[in-house]
Amino acid sequence: MPVVPVGIAGTGELLPKHGRLRRAGVTVRIGAPVAADPDAARAEVMRLAGATDVPTPQAVRRQPELPTRCTPSRSHTTSTTHTPTTTDVPTPQVVCERGMQRRVAALAVSGAGLTLVAAWSLAEAIVWPLVPELVLFALLLAAPRAGVRLVPAAVLASMAGGLCTLALARAGVAPGAPLVTERMRAEVVQQTLAEGPQAVRHQPLSGIPFKVYAAEAGRAGVAPLPFLVEAVTHRGVRIASVGTACALLGVALRPWPHHHARVVTTGGALFAVGLTLVVATWT
Repeated sequence: MPVVPVGIAGTGELLPKHGRLRRAGVTVRIGAPVAADPDAARAEVMRLAGATDVPTPQAVRRQPELPTRCTPSRSHTTSTTHTPTTTDVPTPQVVCERGMQRRVAALAVSGAGLTLVAAWSLAEAIVWPLVPELVLFALLLAAPRAGVRLVPAAVLASMAGGLCTLALARAGVAPGAPLVTERMRAEVVQQTLAEGPQAVRHQPLSGIPFKVYAAEAGRAGVAPLPFLVEAVTHRGVRIASVGTACALLGVALRPWPHHHARVVTTGGALFAVGLTLVVATWT
């Protein structure tokens, strides 16, 4: 079969020997297919990588092939080389799924990913109906290490959104709240009248959106600071716990990156079912 040569240049500046990882431009050049000859392929890779002293295929000394497995015997040693089979080549679907996982991981570690999580969490505490744990689930499965940035961003933005909703309610402004039922509001009214800012401790397990507690706290005249303390203690801890669990699941799935899309789809479907059941319960 023809060989497609790929030359990569710039990795020496990206991570020098005995050095530290740093920002550097890396160039990847994909060449045209060449004959299945090791010398010709090696020379073409060197040329694509930008080497100045690229030898011709005829001048390249054939290097002995390294055995992939050696079986010693009493009198001599024999070596066997691995011959690629059709099972070694990933299917187009697996390649597509791995590419999707890489793109999501790149988003998670970028500034755009941080902005997405912060904006999602802020909006959910005001009008958006989907919890920030959902976007954390999708991103942290692909890039677990990004949880160091994304989880605190989700907690802080959610708390900021809760304070905004509380302030709006104090001013008599009531933003729209999709998927919030009258029974939810009635329950939160009773809890707030009985417990004040501590009423928000019921939020993580009740299924009632955080913004409902924030709005009712504002209408009841609850001070922002006590409400914030209780919200961080209960709502913030839940976001951090779920985010940490998502990151750990992402670490466990690292050997199988092509399963990322399947796991995210399954998790999204389970969330949709759970959300439907919560709304039905409070209707």
